[in-house]
Amino acid sequence: QTVVKDTSTRSFLVQNVGSKPTSFQLFTAPPFSLTPRFGELAVGEVVQCAVSFCPKAVGVLRGEVVIRYDSGVVVCSELAGLGAEAEVGLSAQVVECAPTFITKKVQKAFLVINEGQQVAKFCFKKYKYEQQDADIQLRQSTDLAESTTLNAESLRVNLQLDPEEDSDLDNESDDEEAVLKHARLQLTRAHRGQQQDILLNQFLFDHEAFSLSPLEGVVWPGASVEVMVTFHPNGPLNYEVYTFCEIFGKVDRVPLLLRGPGLGPKAVF
Repeated sequence: QTVVKDTSTRSFLVQNVGSKPTSFQLFTAPPFSLTPRFGELAVGEVVQCAVSFCPKAVGVLRGEVVIRYDSGVVVCSELAGLGAEAEVGLSAQVVECAPTFITKKVQKAFLVINEGQQVAKFCFKKYKYEQQDADIQLRQSTDLAESTTLNAESLRVNLQLDPEEDSDLDNESDDEEAVLKHARLQLTRAHRGQQQDILLNQFLFDHEAFSLSPLEGVVWPGASVEVMVTFHPNGPLNYEVYTFCEIFGKVDRVPLLLRGPGLGPKAVF
């Protein structure tokens, strides 16, 4: 039994029982993986291999390991593993904050509780699904690449440089080419920095009226971590927003509803 997103490993042996040296390749598919993936064996030689199991779902998950020798012989063996969810969760499904005036704030706490046997990391996300994070990240990367291409073209046009013109340039054209190269270098550096920011974005929870502290952390087996919700409304509105707690050992992100009414000024004449 292996907790979701954790990895367990088992060893097995591959032996050359033939009469001449041979080489082999190993194949499998997620949630299983193999090391090494290939090797060579002398006559009678044995090599130890490892199969790792990293479940993304709960229940019995099956697969197979395929061993292909250079002689063309193929050997298959069944793989099976049991995925289970960790006993980690939140002490509340809804956090109700007291009515709060604009520019004021109020706090309320809840717990991340670990009743399992393993250390569990957690963080609070904006979105319900990991795929949403990946889709937004891909869109941002695509938009950045298009913007960088347009900016590079704009530099060339502004300097009135024709990429197909003859290499016989006068001094002025040489200066323009140097300026263009420098500008392209700066643009490339900016692109790399912005791309790095996109890749490092964890899409942690962020909202105008609610803050969480800590946004991420670790909870030890048999322990709990207190998370403080701060409600700081910007207007006389009934605020309601979800955050989603991603927990090591849980298949899905755990939803948490945050609610609170914002109060405007009250005047008496």
